[in-house]
Amino acid sequence: MGYIEFFTKYVFGDFTVPDRGDGNVWKDEPTLKGTIIYSVIVPILCVFGVFANALCLMVLRKAKLSASVYTYLSVLALVDLMGSILLLLAGLSNGALWYEGWGYWDALVGVPLQGTVNCLGVCAVIFVMIDRVTYLWDSHSCAKPPFCDPLVARKVMGICFFVSVLVNVPYCFIFRADREGHLVNTPFFDSREYGIYNWCYFIIFCIISSIILIMGNGFLIFTLKKAEIKNAKLNCKKRMDHRHLTTVLIMIILVFLLAIIPTNLTSRTSAINILFHGDHYKAHTKEVEIVRQVCALIGAINFNANFVLYYVFCPCFYKAMMLMFRRKKRVSKVEVNVYILEGGVKGEKEIIGVSERGFDTEDLEDKERTLNTLYLK
Repeated sequence: MGYIEFFTKYVFGDFTVPDRGDGNVWKDEPTLKGTIIYSVIVPILCVFGVFANALCLMVLRKAKLSASVYTYLSVLALVDLMGSILLLLAGLSNGALWYEGWGYWDALVGVPLQGTVNCLGVCAVIFVMIDRVTYLWDSHSCAKPPFCDPLVARKVMGICFFVSVLVNVPYCFIFRADREGHLVNTPFFDSREYGIYNWCYFIIFCIISSIILIMGNGFLIFTLKKAEIKNAKLNCKKRMDHRHLTTVLIMIILVFLLAIIPTNLTSRTSAINILFHGDHYKAHTKEVEIVRQVCALIGAINFNANFVLYYVFCPCFYKAMMLMFRRKKRVSKVEVNVYILEGGVKGEKEIIGVSERGFDTEDLEDKERTLNTLYLK
């Protein structure tokens, strides 16, 4: 919402904080700079993220990319797609559409949905890292570990989805509209129970998750370095696809860590309890709002980063994407010579011309198989 201005204007560098009562946090008006960030820069990044992640989702669901790791990456692409849409609406709500009353949507609907999406994203990143670590743990085994099965991955992500929904239900009860139509905090927002919930959420989905991701990332980096040394000694270039995929996962985890920690710390739903011990005034200062703007930009970049990483560092993704868009055409005149032998008599040679038009590769092969079957009966 720009630089925070409570019920007074920010003029010539002076910043004052009047009595906020029960915390009318969405009454702060956006400034010009805040409107540019939330309603121009962030939406542009989010629109690109919508198209990029939709494309990622289509490519990752191709039959040739059916391994368990791609199931987790598909969920992550869906999470980034939903996150881009929600961040786009939140940015417009905090900027250009603030005067149209979109702050209600942001507080009452956007906050719980964004929390659910973020939680599912954390789960997807953790399990894709666990999947890859499990796969690479025993390099001498030729059998795929039972955990690295697409069916197991789908079940795990289904459970994570329901957990994400349940965990973020409390966010539906922290804001309400008063009699004057202003959005205010509910008593639950300042309760001890909500403070405990915020700390548990932060510890589980931020601190512990970050530790797991850092440890897993360290193992992936070690495995990648070990493979490079071994390949250099043996002058071997096999299994490059696994190396590229591991490199992409390492970068995804690093970008995710850069985005998740500051976003959770400065969130309007948790900053008051975690950083400022219930002090509403400190949680809504100009400096904190600047950090929130930076976090919004980092979040928008994070939603776009995966597509760039796939495209640049994962050749199998690039090939699958090109194959999806490329319509291979064979424009030629096909001649089929058919010899019919009946009672030792050779029949006439028939020339069958196929009209010059383009077919998809799979369609053309099906037509040729059907044609040959008909004439050889």
